[in-house]
Amino acid sequence: MALGNCKLCGEERELRLSHLFPKFIFRWMQNTGGQYLRQVTNPNLRRQDGPKQYLLCGECEQRFSTREDYFSRNVFYPYIDRRQMAFDYDERLIYFLISVLWRVLADKLDWYEQQNFNFSKELRKAERVWREYLLGEKPLAEYGDIHLFITDVADPGGTQPVEGFNSYMARSIDATAASNENECAVYAKFARFLIFGMLTPYDDTQWVNTKVENGRGTLTIPQQLLNPAVGEFLLDRARSSKVLFNRNVSGRQREVINRAVRENFSKVINTDLGRIMDADFSAEVDPTMYRKKIGRNEKCPCGSDKKFKKCHGAVDRNAV
Repeated sequence: MALGNCKLCGEERELRLSHLFPKFIFRWMQNTGGQYLRQVTNPNLRRQDGPKQYLLCGECEQRFSTREDYFSRNVFYPYIDRRQMAFDYDERLIYFLISVLWRVLADKLDWYEQQNFNFSKELRKAERVWREYLLGEKPLAEYGDIHLFITDVADPGGTQPVEGFNSYMARSIDATAASNENECAVYAKFARFLIFGMLTPYDDTQWVNTKVENGRGTLTIPQQLLNPAVGEFLLDRARSSKVLFNRNVSGRQREVINRAVRENFSKVINTDLGRIMDADFSAEVDPTMYRKKIGRNEKCPCGSDKKFKKCHGAVDRNAV
């Protein structure tokens, strides 16, 4: 523990080393695949847990823990283990989703402002509104358009737009703020669950069966993301994740990974990770499904409002 001001309640207390994403996700990743976890920004370091920061005091950590348990029991494992396609929920679901978005935003808020992110004022205001809601101080009057999109794994032998697309959509952990000229959202994903917190006006007809109400409701699958900009964003994040891993992993660590797969092939192939690896390795990559080549001086399609060479054309500092 460390003494400091809790990011949520603001009180000076002993801070816990808090997960930016719930711990149960990393346990699931280890139980359904490799023994170790690797981040694309530093894949040479084998980890046994997800990223953590001295962010919350014990009391605020407990606020989030009860909602994490609710999500894991009522949404995460029912979908992952039983392929449940409809989820009745109450206000604990939107609380959990906002708690994830708030954590990744609070952790990087100063960085976005230093980088002159084009919607930095909206990010600052959303952090405050979400924080007050999470503390129970104010109702969620703004920034309450929260969408949850649940993915699946493609069948082996299919076609995908970028290399490793299944791995990104089904098992990767990622978080960032994204924008174009008119829209801004906070994005977080883990395993097959993608969360979008919309901060500006948008066309909600392009989001089918994804919105989570602030109260009781039912989330049903199938869902659709019809906004082309959202599709471009996800494809770019998947491509960037693969590029960063290949760029940063050493030859020695690549051989360690390949040897571990070979030696444990009979076990790995029957896991969730093995299923996804099979889908990726057997897929034909069709770049025409993705987009035309982006020039170095063009705006990055991820929505950061920066030139491509200074954003995803370089090392992605936003990758988790």
